[in-house]
Amino acid sequence: MFAMFRTLALLALLVSASTVCASSFEGLEGAMSSDEFREAGLDKLSAEELAALERWIAGRLGEDVAPVTDPPPAPAAPAVLAPVSVPSAPAEAASASPEPPPPAQPAAPEVDPAIADIGLIKKTKDLPRSFRSRISGEFSGWKGETVFRLENGQVWQQRMEGEWTTSMRDPEIEISRNIFGFYSMKMLATGRRIGVKRIE
Repeated sequence: MFAMFRTLALLALLVSASTVCASSFEGLEGAMSSDEFREAGLDKLSAEELAALERWIAGRLGEDVAPVTDPPPAPAAPAVLAPVSVPSAPAEAASASPEPPPPAQPAAPEVDPAIADIGLIKKTKDLPRSFRSRISGEFSGWKGETVFRLENGQVWQQRMEGEWTTSMRDPEIEISRNIFGFYSMKMLATGRRIGVKRIE
């Protein structure tokens, strides 16, 4: 009984030993002296029983020892991409003519110096009494304070009450000054007349 108790105690010590691993276990006969082996009663076991006991001990030791893992693989070298050749643009695209520049803004109309100041200054001695031009674009008549933009760049405005409706495009007009220094605009196509004043 005492021999069996010593055997179990020895087995428990072997199983709980943290410095022994399953791969270094060489069997009970290698781990014990001949006297310890005999006193433990292990000499009474058959070869098959002793081998079974040693396999059990080796298995228990293997559960307590952490498995040895392989070192992590070295990081792979970055892949070097081969240069990609970009096909050149077709000759037709290279020789294509650039887009035409935007159309230039029309130049400001040139005003006859003789009438440039007409309607803007009070001294009228050296100014002509009348001149002709055209109203730019669509013209539908006048009402109240209608503004008239002439093709020579001058801007006149209705100064007298009156209303007249028509439909013309670029009608020709004549602006004249009376003996009191006031101006009026006459529609040459119809003879209609309205008092005006220059604002630009």
